Amino acid sequence: MRASPCALLALAACGGSGAEPGADPAGGGSHAHRAPHGGLLIELGEELAHVELFRDPETGALTAWLLDGEAEQAVRSAQTELRLVLLCDGEERELVLQPAASALTGETAGDTSEYRLEARELGTCPLSGRLARVEVLGRVFEDVPFAPGAH
Repeated sequence: MRASPCALLALAACGGSGAEPGADPAGGGSHAHRAPHGGLLIELGEELAHVELFRDPETGALTAWLLDGEAEQAVRSAQTELRLVLLCDGEERELVLQPAASALTGETAGDTSEYRLEARELGTCPLSGRLARVEVLGRVFEDVPFAPGAH
């Protein structure tokens, strides 16, 4: 039995390659992730987890989210603060983001995936520097560098 031209066209439109979106077409296993909030993704432990950093251009607020290895799901941490060092105008500036509680998700200051800091004074400094210390999924990561386009 022959497939009709319409059936073949429908199959082709569905992308019959079986490849996952973002997968390496050469089969190397490497793939890209998208930051769910439109921020900068920082990989931790060969994709064990990610940190997404986002600075709101209107309010200056800096927010960090802890995410899983696919950068799709929030991952909570008991970490009481998130420290990072931002390189701004040739100088290092240590920033301390505080845990964000959420009644919607049930997250609390000692069990959260989100950290925030009002950082209007940073102006237009790029998100470039290093995470001083991050505790996620039972592991501790220290001095993790980040910069736009580094992931």
